[in-house]
Amino acid sequence: MPILEDAFGTRRKKKALLCGAVEGLVDRESMNFFHTNTHEAFEQGLALHESGYSVDAIDHWAEPPRGYGEYDVILGLGRALVECHSGGRRPRRVLLYSPGIHNQVQNLRTLDRVKAFRERYGPCLLESGRFASEDFTSIASLCDAVLVLGNEATAATYHGRTSSEIFIIRAFFHHLVDGAALAQRKDPRKAGRGFLWFGSAGLIHKGLDLLLEVFLARPWLELYVCGPLEGEGAFGRVFQSRLAASRNIHMIGMVRIGSPEFLRIAEQCGFAVLPSCSEGGGVSLLSAVGNGGLLPVATLEASVELGTFGIPIAGCSEALVAQAIESCEVLPVEERLARTLQAIDFVNSGHTLEMHRKSLRAALSTVLAE
Repeated sequence: MPILEDAFGTRRKKKALLCGAVEGLVDRESMNFFHTNTHEAFEQGLALHESGYSVDAIDHWAEPPRGYGEYDVILGLGRALVECHSGGRRPRRVLLYSPGIHNQVQNLRTLDRVKAFRERYGPCLLESGRFASEDFTSIASLCDAVLVLGNEATAATYHGRTSSEIFIIRAFFHHLVDGAALAQRKDPRKAGRGFLWFGSAGLIHKGLDLLLEVFLARPWLELYVCGPLEGEGAFGRVFQSRLAASRNIHMIGMVRIGSPEFLRIAEQCGFAVLPSCSEGGGVSLLSAVGNGGLLPVATLEASVELGTFGIPIAGCSEALVAQAIESCEVLPVEERLARTLQAIDFVNSGHTLEMHRKSLRAALSTVLAE
């Protein structure tokens, strides 16, 4: 899309350029429930507007405009954040908003997983990793501040890669279902055997291959896989014959949060499992826990705090995933429900849109006042 000028129609003296998934500034209906990125960009634009700026907006992949010097602030992620540092007058404040870990760290982690997959199965499926061919985060070293969606583990990947101040922005999810009520009405015996993998593209990156091996070896457990499976056909072909012969692994595909199908699947499960090698806020896991009434089982790299309630996966290997699943199996029913309700309360209270707004505005208030 071309640059959207003065998105809020204010014509103020101070000007800001927002770079990102800015469709929501054009059409609020484009902010869907499959991803929070358009909603995040809208909130950034709104925060700049409320801070006294006229806000122009451009997509993060779009050809950047010329004349960056006319802006007092540039905020976001994408080509404009890179190009504004060269060839002319730089804006007074350049603020990187990163929806995840540093691209250098992400790329190394995802390549390690793709390599391990190739060594075991043969095909090299880079498309099932999350390799960032355009590194939009290394520019952090030239930015005045870095706003990182996630937690301390996410922010830590920027330490040593920038001297700028780093602010943690709280991830949020779309809360559409009463997860606590759902958790309490499940058949406890059935839920104790049911696991949900709820994710997006990058099936190797997000550890689905590890889960499939673990559950193929445990036919008494049930795994429901909800994600864009059709987009990674080569990955599916590696497991095709074995999955066809299994009865406990259900390859569902994309499912909308809050839909009857989502509720049907969530009622069969007690756990949401994500052995990812890196995430930005772990929104898919938050969504599954908060809406599905599920206990989180995840790696540290999934970037969701597990507190004393969740089940940690100690690393991205089949053995460590199996170890975590076995810990789930031996949980007493009463303890599992209590820990699930704690998890739901944690994500519902700590990962709201309001908490996201509060952390975003606090960061911008600090940086823009300097």
